[in-house]
Amino acid sequence: MVALRGYGALWRVPGAPVLLVFGLLGRLGISMEPLGLILLVHQATGGYAAAALGSAVYTLAYAAAQPVAGHLAGRFGPSAVLLVTAGIHPIALVSLTLSARVAGPASAAIVLTAAASGATYPPLVAVLRSAWTGLTERDGDRADLRGTALAADTSLYQSVFVVGPLLVAGLVAAGSASVLLVASAVVTGIGTVMLARGRAMNAIPARPAAARKHGRGSLRVPGFPAMLVCSAGLGTTFGVITVAVPAFATGHGSSGALAGVLLAALGTGSVLGGVAFGAIRLRAPLPRQFAVLLGAVAASFAVYSVLRHPAALAVALFCGGALVAPALTVENALVGRIVPAGARTEAYTWMVGVEVTATAAGLQVTGLVADRPGGLPWAFLIAGAAMIPAVLAAARRSGSITRAARSAAPSPIAHARSTSTRPRS
Repeated sequence: MVALRGYGALWRVPGAPVLLVFGLLGRLGISMEPLGLILLVHQATGGYAAAALGSAVYTLAYAAAQPVAGHLAGRFGPSAVLLVTAGIHPIALVSLTLSARVAGPASAAIVLTAAASGATYPPLVAVLRSAWTGLTERDGDRADLRGTALAADTSLYQSVFVVGPLLVAGLVAAGSASVLLVASAVVTGIGTVMLARGRAMNAIPARPAAARKHGRGSLRVPGFPAMLVCSAGLGTTFGVITVAVPAFATGHGSSGALAGVLLAALGTGSVLGGVAFGAIRLRAPLPRQFAVLLGAVAASFAVYSVLRHPAALAVALFCGGALVAPALTVENALVGRIVPAGARTEAYTWMVGVEVTATAAGLQVTGLVADRPGGLPWAFLIAGAAMIPAVLAAARRSGSITRAARSAAPSPIAHARSTSTRPRS
């Protein structure tokens, strides 16, 4: 219980409850909308070709627009950008719903409205990470809560991929894919507006001079390009697992039920792993923690490749999932440490964009490999191999990540973990 007191202290931070509650609500659409789009277009056209195209366009538009939104958030403040996107995104979703109803399977209207829906999704992931980093700056009295804050945010984000699909199933059973997208627009809009009006977001100042100075300068921050390599590696594994697990279930003669159970095991492990990681204190430097966690994630995919029984894979996915949220937590802490405050939101959106793009690539590669006889184990191994550059980038003692972390000011998460584990005299 002592280890969990940090979460109680975090809840008492002014503005934190709004970030936690409405951060979860606003991000539910991230897991609901891509699946809802596929179901909507398939119901309207009777085929998966147009549905797959619409989903791909949505994902790529989202990935491409996030750095732009991050730059605007740095220049004009996150609250302004959140309010604008909260108003535009529902309009784009409604337009997509109408296009699917009246257009043919090869309609350009579906592609355009899918792109608009992805591009206008509020940059919630990045601005929340930036807000938590700002609330726990090292020169404040909450510096020791940074690890707990980032772990809580990561765990809530991972829970989106557990709760969202359950909501999709319920809403589609009760109505249609159109109802699902409308519901997503509502929860995303409410969550985004409440975050924009919250104390924590309004405390982040607009930095027009810094935004003009940095521009795409976060890409030139020492160590940050290597962090993007790590984000790409993790994103690839997310794409692989999304296709490989249903393919495994199909190979065992099961419907979607087994795939749902297996993915739920992965998601539950990630949430619990993130909560546990936020409650412990480690003395190791952040780059070393990151390298070990990335290496463990890579090894977990090698384990998946040799498992043949669903129960064994479920246990392995739970254990492997418990590594994901800690890896993302340390990743976010490193970005917050090495990137200047004026470019932080933009940097987080670059991380999100690269991760989403790599996820899409992982989806496509796994789809091709898993269709071949005996290809599924190779899909898992490909994901593990994709992590090798990330592990090397984080593990090199003379690498750019390690050098940037050393040259930056002492990290609150590392400092807190170091001091809390020293023996009392």
